Amino acid sequence: MMRAPSINNQTLLSDDDFVAQFVARGEVLAKLNRFLRTIPEQGLAEHQVLIGPRGMGKTSLLRRVQILIRAELA
Repeated sequence: MMRAPSINNQTLLSDDDFVAQFVARGEVLAKLNRFLRTIPEQGLAEHQVLIGPRGMGKTSLLRRVQILIRAELA
């Protein structure tokens, strides 16, 4: 079954499709991934705040981080 384009609702995409279309924030994703790797398993993590105008991709970036973490834990 073909779904309608999900231009403004990335939750309609499967994880694989989402990753394939994620191109805009690669440098920020890599930086967050490096930062997360520095946190000891039992250590305290500092909060990180993503700030940007509406539609900039903050939620999409967080979904991509989630997918990355799940893939690394599998």
